[in-house]
Amino acid sequence: MRRWFSPPTENYDRPATRRRRPAHRIPRSPPPTRPASALPTLGQQPRENTVSSTEKRVVLTIEEAAQRLGIGRTTMYALIKAGQIRTVRIGRLHRVPTFSLDEYVRSLLGDSTPLDRAA
Repeated sequence: MRRWFSPPTENYDRPATRRRRPAHRIPRSPPPTRPASALPTLGQQPRENTVSSTEKRVVLTIEEAAQRLGIGRTTMYALIKAGQIRTVRIGRLHRVPTFSLDEYVRSLLGDSTPLDRAA
């Protein structure tokens, strides 16, 4: 009878064994911890960063601008598409200038009804 495969010729009589882990691999050490001076102690207030990183920048991503206005990302894209908020292109990226957000808020304040006439 004809065989469709040929049996391996070398190491055929030796049983198969599991591969061992290489000896040069050392278990990972735990991640470094912060120094004790950086941790707040009892009665001490944590360090305050009054200015966040988004307040320093001139242009924001769509998500950061939406977060700064307190609206959702989809609403932000709708406002951009409607032309209410201007954007700039930097390469292939769309960014929202911070002054554009200020202009949008000012336009909302100008369009609002006075409080004595509201409901």
